[in-house]
Amino acid sequence: MFQPLLDAFIDSTHLDETTHKPPLNIALANWWPLKNSEKKGFRDFILHVILKQRYKI
Repeated sequence: MFQPLLDAFIDSTHLDETTHKPPLNIALANWWPLKNSEKKGFRDFILHVILKQRYKI
């Protein structure tokens, strides 16, 4: 019963692997934590994990 929905979801969330990743040009504003106790670094942030799949960071 749920298999067609599951298949559609899996197909829609699949990202094709790319051999060429274009450079990502973004600027991070001051929303990033500035206190040393809160700062883990951008590479530990989930946004870095998501963006590095599609772009060269």
